[in-house]
Order: sequence, then C-alpha cells, then structure tokens
Amino acid sequence: MSDPYPQYQLRTEKTVVDGYAPLNNIGVVPAEHLPTDLVTDSDIAAHEAAADPHTGYQKESEKGAANGYPSLDSTGKIPAGQLPDGMWGWNSFASGFLATTTTAIFTVPAGKAARIGFLSVKNVTSTTQTVDVLIHRSGESAVSVGTVELAELEYAWYVSIGEEEWNLSEGDAIEAVTSNSSSAAFVLLGSLIDG
Repeated sequence: MSDPYPQYQLRTEKTVVDGYAPLNNIGVVPAEHLPTDLVTDSDIAAHEAAADPHTGYQKESEKGAANGYPSLDSTGKIPAGQLPDGMWGWNSFASGFLATTTTAIFTVPAGKAARIGFLSVKNVTSTTQTVDVLIHRSGESAVSVGTVELAELEYAWYVSIGEEEWNLSEGDAIEAVTSNSSSAAFVLLGSLIDG
C-alpha cells in the first residue's frame, strides 16, 4: 500500500537511516546526528594555532599592509605611499655604462621636472681614469658639478642620500665625460613630477 500522505515524514523515520534528525529543546540538531568529519570550532582553533604549512607563500591580505609586502600599481611600480619617507617617491631610475667619452645619463622628459637624489659612477677598467659629471640645462651651456679621478673599481658619489638633491626642468640633462670610453658604470635615482 502506498503512503497516502507523501508530503509528511512519518514519526517512525525520525533518527533512522534515510529518515530525518530531530531538533533539540533549543532548536538545533543534536551532536550525535552530525557528520563525523564536520569542522568544529575546536578544529578551527587548532588550525589557526598550528604553524603555517605554506611558508613558501605570502597571504594576499599582506599585500600593501604593515609587515607584509608592497603592491605594484598599474604601471608595475611600487606606489609612493609604500616607500620609506627618505625615498620621497623615487620613480625614475637609470643605469648603464658610459659607452663613449661623452654620455647623456638622463634627460628630463617633456612636461616633467625631476629631483635627482642619487648618482654614483664606478670605474670598471683596470686603469685610473677621470670622470666629469655635468648638468646641461635647456638653452644653457653645460656646467660641471664635479670631476674626480677614479682608480680601478673605485666609486664616486655626485649626489647621495641625505644631501641636497638636484632640481631639473623639462629638457635638462645630466652628462658624463670620461677619459676612457666604455670605462664606467652609473646608477641614478630620482623622482619625476609634473613640470
């Protein structure tokens, strides 16, 4: 005989296999009717207290957060707000070799101004050479900011962190004159701003 009331559960189906579970006096399912592999509060607490099994990764929530790691903006650069105060938002970097006796190291692009905070030159030859760095302001003659004689693998800092930076305008350039071609390497850091 078929069940005349299929929309109802039989009381005899309560707590049996393929039946239904009861609710207790506070309206929740008693623990004995819960799956044995169900995650509990104590399981979560134990997991959170355990050592991180993913030590080769950093959490996405740590990106851009204190004690985390910096994010990159849409241009692939670290935003100025995530740089130390002493970096004042450097967003311009140049490096390379002084490949001829006179080399343009950096030229301020159109519509921009620049603050140069660091410039270092290193002699990469086995002989002593002279390096002269010049600032060539647009429409003016180049002016030397310092000539140094560098021994093999010796460095010179023309402007360095903590010193007064160089302020340049659109079209201004930094050049270097060396006594030997292909003989020195340079590193420059600065900040480009709207001119």
